[in-house]
Amino acid sequence: FLNLDENNIGDAGADTLNRSWTAGSCPNLAILDLGSNSIRSVNFAQALKGHTTLAWLGLSSNNLGWEVVADLGHSLADCPRLEMLNLDNNFGSGHDLRADEERL
Repeated sequence: FLNLDENNIGDAGADTLNRSWTAGSCPNLAILDLGSNSIRSVNFAQALKGHTTLAWLGLSSNNLGWEVVADLGHSLADCPRLEMLNLDNNFGSGHDLRADEERL
């Protein structure tokens, strides 16, 4: 279990986590909460591909765009134990969701 909720790690912190996973750190990580951290990186989404132990991923309130969410979908499809993905509060009321959908 790793809870970094509301730590404002941003994309730089997410990239550090990615390098750690690639190096073999946290091989049994099942629960990861990264809510409210200003993560918007497509690289982060792609780094989750094939994470075999991840069962719960919290990314609420990160202001993710559709491009990142689409990459998350592709990456997490290869995560066999994933049961819960929290994307709550990622699109503000002023965000043009239709324009993002058309762009994808």
